[in-house]
Amino acid sequence: MRFEDIEGNIHCTFVMAKSRVAPLKETTIPRLELSAAVVATRRDTIVRKEIDIKIDTSLFWTDSTCVLSYLNNKNKRFQTFVANRIATINESSSSTQWRYVPSEQNPADDVSRVLLADNLLNGTRWINGPDFLWKPKDFWPIQPHAVPTISDHDPEVKPDIQAFSTVNSSQIVVDEILQRFSSWYGLKTFVAWMLRYRHNLRKATSRDKKIRDASRSSKVLPITVDELRLAEKEILK
Repeated sequence: MRFEDIEGNIHCTFVMAKSRVAPLKETTIPRLELSAAVVATRRDTIVRKEIDIKIDTSLFWTDSTCVLSYLNNKNKRFQTFVANRIATINESSSSTQWRYVPSEQNPADDVSRVLLADNLLNGTRWINGPDFLWKPKDFWPIQPHAVPTISDHDPEVKPDIQAFSTVNSSQIVVDEILQRFSSWYGLKTFVAWMLRYRHNLRKATSRDKKIRDASRSSKVLPITVDELRLAEKEILK
C-alpha cells in the first residue's frame, strides 16, 4: 500500500501476499501469468473489503506483456481458459489499471525464487515494495509504447468460423455436431433421428398418395438397431 500526503511525502508498506504453485498438468507460461493476474485482482477485492482505510486507486503490475496484450484486446475471441480468466479480471479491474514492471524490479518474483533468510527479512523490496513506488509517478517504469498485438496464429485465439464458412460451410456444420456430443452412442442416436426425419419429409412430399397417407398415420417409434447402423455409416462417410 502506497501513501502520499499533501506535502508529497511517500510511504509504502506490505499488506498481503499470495502465491500459487504451478499445476502438475503442464501448461503454458501465458496461462500461468494470466492466472497470477486473477490472483492479484482477488487480493485487491479482499483488501478493499477488509481494510478500514479508504483506497483511492488500485494499480496492478505485471512483467508479462502477454497479459497486457490479452487485457487490451478488443477484437479477438479466446479459448475458454483464457476467456474465463480475462472475464474474471475485467470484473474487478479495467485495462487502464494494469501497468508494466520490468522483471528485475518485480518483488513478486521473490516468492517463487530462492532467497537467503537474511535477504527476505532485511530486504526492503519485499516489505516496503520496489524503490520506484517511493518516488513520484514520473520515476515509475516506462510503459511500453505499444503493447504487442495478438497474432491470429496465437494458440489461445479462436479461429473465426465465418472466415472458413465460405470455403466449406458443410464441414463447419459437421464439426459443430461432432463437438456437441461426448459419447459415440449419443452422436449416432442424434444422426439416426435426423435421418429418420429426412426420410419422413421425403415420404410426406412424395407424389404417391399412399406413401403420403402412410407418413401421416405412422407413430413415433424408438430408434432401431438398423437405423443406428445406418447413422454410423453416414457419420463415417
